[in-house]
Amino acid sequence: MTRLTQKQAANIVRDPGSVFEGARVHLENNYGRLEIVVHDDRGPSFRVSISKGPAGIGASIQHCAGSGPLSISGNTFKDWEPLPRDIEAFEIDAMIYAQDDYSQDFKHWYHAKDRAVNPPERNDYDERGMRKA
Repeated sequence: MTRLTQKQAANIVRDPGSVFEGARVHLENNYGRLEIVVHDDRGPSFRVSISKGPAGIGASIQHCAGSGPLSISGNTFKDWEPLPRDIEAFEIDAMIYAQDDYSQDFKHWYHAKDRAVNPPERNDYDERGMRKA
């Protein structure tokens, strides 16, 4: 993969759709949160937003009004098993958690089926995210 030139990067800011063949892409400010909106001439569209939290970074993909559900495909990380092909959703979130204790504890809490316990407290961890002794 090659890095973009300054001219290419400036062109993306002016016209983000110019780098995605066959799709129209534009940026929207949704109450202070920048979103990338992607659509084609037939109407289906979705929006992508990126965020950073205390435990990692994430991306959210949401269908836009009037579009059908998002179809999900992919493979698992450990053994490259395909995800079930019949999954449809209106919003998909993908996160990459940092490898420190706090982030991993938060990940396990967030993905638990029963969140009866409170999330991990940040002050129980040092500045590197490792559990205090």
